[in-house]
Amino acid sequence: MGPVIEPKIYILVKLNKYKIYKMKLEKY
Repeated sequence: MGPVIEPKIYILVKLNKYKIYKMKLEKY
């Protein structure tokens, strides 16, 4: 289960960082 769950968490973290990055760009 570890190898399957870890990539999902990694993808979620990348998506969250991308969303925050986009929001920061839109604010300025």
